[in-house]
Parts: sequence; structure tokens; C-alpha cells
Amino acid sequence: NGTTATVVVGQGALPGVSDGLIHPMDGEKEIPHYIEAIYAENQDGEVVALRELSLLEESPARFVFAIPEGTTSLTPYGFCNQHGLYRGASVAIEDS
Repeated sequence: NGTTATVVVGQGALPGVSDGLIHPMDGEKEIPHYIEAIYAENQDGEVVALRELSLLEESPARFVFAIPEGTTSLTPYGFCNQHGLYRGASVAIEDS
């Protein structure tokens, strides 16, 4: 339907949230610390979008994708190589 969604890892990457944290994408450390993948599930728990990231990408980790037709909600996830899986808040998708 031409609508896109954006997933950004870190509250500080959101518009108007200047004091929030942004997850690092740090491949320069002895033990790298970064988001390995970002994905989104629809209302049925199906993965509808997935992006694997490089430890050399800049922070904040970001993923823009087309919302599949028939999607009524999306739940974002980010996988950190050191801290595991993070789940974001589900978002209702309105028909356009």
C-alpha cells in the first residue's frame, strides 16, 4: 500500500527525545558491541521484515521497510550481540 515503517534502536534517536539513550554500534572495541539484526512481526507473530546489520554501521541502528498489505500491527525487535533480544512496543497500523 506504499506505507513504510522505521525501526530505530534507542529512545534518544526518536524526535524530541534528546536525553534518551542510543544503542551503540561499536566495532572498534576489543569485544564489539552492536545490534546484529532488526526485525518486525505482524499481528500474527510472523516476521514481515528483517535486516542484518554490520558492526561497522553508524549508531543509531535503523531499518526502514515497506509495510505488507493486510498488516494491522507491528512489533519491532532488535538483537544485541552482548545483551540479547529487545522487544519494542507494538504499534497499530491504520488503513491508508
